[in-house]
Amino acid sequence: MHQAIGYCASAFYPSEPGRLCRGRERWIDSFEVEAAEPIHRLVISGATFTDDSARDAQRGLLYSGIDAPTLIRQIFPEAHVMAWAEDANPQQVPELARGLESYDQAMCRGPLRRWAVRWSMVCEEDEHIRQAMQAGSDVFVIFDSPPPEAEQSELRSSGMPPLADSHLDLQNQGGFNEAFRGLLFLLTGYRNDGPPFRGFQPTALPELLGQEGVVAVILVHQDKHAPCIGIYANGDGQGLLDRLQALGPEKGTLVVPFAIPPMLARWDRALWELRQIWDADTLGEFPVPESDDSRSWGRRHQAYAAEAENSDADGESISADTQTDSTDADSVEIDVDEQDGEDTDFQDDDSEDVDGDAESSDDDGDDRDEDAFADDDFGDLDDAFGDIEVSANEEDDDSSEEVVTEKDSPDSDSTTDD
Repeated sequence: MHQAIGYCASAFYPSEPGRLCRGRERWIDSFEVEAAEPIHRLVISGATFTDDSARDAQRGLLYSGIDAPTLIRQIFPEAHVMAWAEDANPQQVPELARGLESYDQAMCRGPLRRWAVRWSMVCEEDEHIRQAMQAGSDVFVIFDSPPPEAEQSELRSSGMPPLADSHLDLQNQGGFNEAFRGLLFLLTGYRNDGPPFRGFQPTALPELLGQEGVVAVILVHQDKHAPCIGIYANGDGQGLLDRLQALGPEKGTLVVPFAIPPMLARWDRALWELRQIWDADTLGEFPVPESDDSRSWGRRHQAYAAEAENSDADGESISADTQTDSTDADSVEIDVDEQDGEDTDFQDDDSEDVDGDAESSDDDGDDRDEDAFADDDFGDLDDAFGDIEVSANEEDDDSSEEVVTEKDSPDSDSTTDD
């Protein structure tokens, strides 16, 4: 089995965020906002497969051989990472979590209400990021300086009565200040478990990235078999991309570029396109074997290309034959015209007059034909009506003769006299 990291670097428009993994995740529908400046987005996922057809691919960052905590630390080696959890399980709160807030959550599916918590956590090591993700954190804010914390100890509880010793619990202290928590709530506070899962509101990202010290916001998205991550950052993101591409050879993992986010794309197409630009002299043989499956992207593309070449070749041969036939026909016509021209050169001047007379006679002939056609038609009609009148007159004559015969017959007169 071969492992690979897939990435897509592109501009992200919060007002038109586009799609996420089909059937598994969508953005939270947000209110209409004015079009903001685009944000640089780097979506990273992974896969494991047998060959470049990727028919048996397991998709998700987990299958790349590099987990999300390691990847985040490799891309942001010197940054301060702060985890945020919304709608988390109260029984799985990490020990290092701060700013704990308990609340009862209204459910539109499943139980009517349930207890939930939100919290933040400073992640100084890879293991801290791993613990935060296992406890339900799916938002990581990257700072270039220590993140802002709450100025004083606060008990955050809505729906649960305060405990007498709550002020002694360190988990109720620290964390983000209220202003920053409000921005994070706008990003994650209206989520729906799905399916599909709706966890993030894209229109909240520009204001979060505009806060002092914020370098990037990392969201945990869904892929087909395991989660992936999306990095939404200030700037052009070229440094992030360089560190990601350097991570592949270091970990022995193939890095595959995508034109669209990997959770929406085809791995067989991305592998085939990478094979086309692969420098075998410098990098060696392409590490993923070629598939014999005719349904793979590369095989189908080659079949289409061969079919197109054959059709073009057939079209060229047909056009060549057609041109040859037309050339022969032109030569024959030229020969005939030349022969006719040699015999009738002395008739050129008279032929114009003859042609003119012929044209006039043709016009007269057309008029005569039209008159004859009209006369014939009306003649036929007159003959038909004439036959009808003659037959009617004949019937009348017969009936009149019968009447006269009855009146003038001697038998009738003698009968009346008697």
